[in-house]
Amino acid sequence: MLMFAYELSVSLLFIPVTMAVLMKNPKKEAAFGSLAFGLLGFIAFRLYPTPFPKELLALLLSSLGFGIGQYASKLQASKLEA
Repeated sequence: MLMFAYELSVSLLFIPVTMAVLMKNPKKEAAFGSLAFGLLGFIAFRLYPTPFPKELLALLLSSLGFGIGQYASKLQASKLEA
């Protein structure tokens, strides 16, 4: 059970924390998207096994969620300026 808690925290928090350190101005929406997609990946890859490592796939989904959140935040900012 402890292993699942560790995998869950890595799946959810690794990408947002890493991007917060590496980027100058990461957006909150990107972090929330990363958390949501990471949780979705964690649950989905436990229910439906794949030939690839489930942890890496969950991190890939988390990265995708971060990118979508970052893009949506920029899109919203450009609409507010116009």
